[in-house]
Amino acid sequence: MKSIELSRQLLYTRLASIRGRTESFWKEVDHVKGLWKNRADLKVEEAGTAALFGLDCFVWFCAGEIVGRGFTFTGYYPPLTLEETEQPPQTDASIER
Repeated sequence: MKSIELSRQLLYTRLASIRGRTESFWKEVDHVKGLWKNRADLKVEEAGTAALFGLDCFVWFCAGEIVGRGFTFTGYYPPLTLEETEQPPQTDASIER
């Protein structure tokens, strides 16, 4: 089947790209370390851009959490009332005639 072949190709392509992704990650870490060492030379515009980028990432994280919880802010739906929890479900056999 074509879909199985494509999914295997995608898996192997992603596995092959792990080395490149880890190398680029460590390059980014080294860049951030260099910026931190030379933070006296850091411009306000660069710091503001970094702060806005961090804020943007945090907002998208929060939005993803809300969507993952079923569009609730607290993560759960309100509990049922006491009357709803104490009554057994009614079936045709339990209804008195």
